[in-house]
Amino acid sequence: MAPLSGRSQAGVRVCLGGGGGADALLEGAGVAEDVPAEVLEWLRRAPELARLCSQNGWIDNDTLAAEVVERRADGTLVVAVTFEEVVVEAAGCVGTRVPCYGRVHVRLMPDGTLSGCEIRD
Repeated sequence: MAPLSGRSQAGVRVCLGGGGGADALLEGAGVAEDVPAEVLEWLRRAPELARLCSQNGWIDNDTLAAEVVERRADGTLVVAVTFEEVVVEAAGCVGTRVPCYGRVHVRLMPDGTLSGCEIRD
């Protein structure tokens, strides 16, 4: 299983699932900021991420990736999220995979614990 957090160069995704590769998530230079472990665990379980699916499929957690793209003065983190949506055909076979992405606004308490999250398409 891939590590839940860690430093990465911008342009490299931090995989949350058991598989995935090192595909590009964001373009840019510099060092990407760590995604807090509590936020990563929430993303792996969050049914709210299904809002980002467009074909009534489900999230392939092996392709789930996240990276902090902004840290605001009020303690909010803006996290870019990508994953593949698995779409099933009528026969029950996997028909296609659709790339999905969005932003999650994460509110943190002063001690760093998660106080709320909001999905932004």
